[in-house]
Amino acid sequence: MRAFGRRRAGNAALAAAVLGAGALVVAVAIAALAGADVMAPYLVALLCWATIPIGALGMLITYQLIGGAWGLVLGDVAAAASRTLPLIALLVLPIFIFQADLYPWHRPEVMAEARVAAKAGYLDATFFTIRGVGYLIVWVGLGVLLAWGEGALVRRPRLRAIAAIGAILYVLSVTFAAVDWAMSLEPKFASSAYGWIFLTDALIAGLAFSICAVALLGRDAEGRNPFGEGETRVLSGALLGCILFWTYIVFMQYLVIWSGDLPDSVAWYQARVGGGWTPVVWAIGLLHAALPFLVLLSPRARANWRILTALAAVVLAMRFVHIVWLVLPAFGEQGWIQVPLAVCALIGIGGLWLGLFLWTLPASRDRVMVGAERLRHG
Repeated sequence: MRAFGRRRAGNAALAAAVLGAGALVVAVAIAALAGADVMAPYLVALLCWATIPIGALGMLITYQLIGGAWGLVLGDVAAAASRTLPLIALLVLPIFIFQADLYPWHRPEVMAEARVAAKAGYLDATFFTIRGVGYLIVWVGLGVLLAWGEGALVRRPRLRAIAAIGAILYVLSVTFAAVDWAMSLEPKFASSAYGWIFLTDALIAGLAFSICAVALLGRDAEGRNPFGEGETRVLSGALLGCILFWTYIVFMQYLVIWSGDLPDSVAWYQARVGGGWTPVVWAIGLLHAALPFLVLLSPRARANWRILTALAAVVLAMRFVHIVWLVLPAFGEQGWIQVPLAVCALIGIGGLWLGLFLWTLPASRDRVMVGAERLRHG
């Protein structure tokens, strides 16, 4: 096996955490010197990284319900990612504290508008915080029940029962969190598909990240398939299916809004297709939807783990781009200073998250083992 030593993993975890903490300090310093708002890029970066452990938790729930060797191959990585959810919970706390700086429905003139006033009972600061804490309790609780312990990947009746109930709580919490933390940035906009788009984003991010992590850590010295031949085909099909479902939801939301000629909803799209966002829309459509679909139509491509890994890396990168496209235009034109702030926030939260992820990876006494190698060693 290509050794990824426990010491090496620990050093990488420490380096990532230090880099992340330093980047967040730099972001705060830049914001203070420039008099800029750091919370907008912070929220965008947090949502980008939070989709990975949230999606990984969804994978563990799915595995407990339906089983399959794919879950054992990706399970160690998905469990390690899910064990980072307490960190996500801590990082969400500033959103609750500074919500008045982020969400326009805190302003009386916005709440005075008819379409927003109708949502006054829901768009309440205290209720917003209570709901958010509830979502975090559900995710962290399910993560503790399904991802912690040496037998976490063993399918038992008790864990299947937890997963069955957890699946309902998971879907409700993720879709409502998307509405609260992202869609309510533009309170006049409403879409019943928005939460499902975010949920699918998270599942794709968790799956793509797990594939990339196993490919990076699970190869042996001969570079053999770290997934197994059958699992490569199953994972290719799963990635393709998730992307097709995501494409369907995104297109149907666009079709319903545009054909219905709803002014506030049309304005939401106009803010995301004009100016510098036009190339981003094309990149998302081509690299996230068209490219994986066309490549994975080929049975030979679906059986090739290197092609699967490359597509997963592209899709994971485009997940981040898509979330930035969803959220950042809500804050309007804020000037060039938002670019370095966004970069620092992404590196900062990403460094902290990757550090904890690497630290929680499973290992024997001297090395990390994931994927097919993990199965061979029991």
